Amino acid sequence: MKDSGPFREGMVHVRREKCATCIFHPGNLMDLRPGRVRQMKRAADRDGTCITCHEDMNTADAAVCAGYYASHNSQLLQVAERLGRIALDG
Repeated sequence: MKDSGPFREGMVHVRREKCATCIFHPGNLMDLRPGRVRQMKRAADRDGTCITCHEDMNTADAAVCAGYYASHNSQLLQVAERLGRIALDG
């Protein structure tokens, strides 16, 4: 089985920049219901995961959302950073 998604090739792949409609840009560019981003961040913390960029989430090249990476300090990302396992994509 080929590796795919944000956790592949022994690295955690993170988008280098926020996409045009990133949920972490000011405003509500994705027209999400109030509190949805906060809920997504809490769920990622609870589950020990992170938020994948919506632009490439269903592709083999999926990566952690740049906005999430810049604004959130999850344990998963802290460990990956300490181990030198962050790959910036795009």
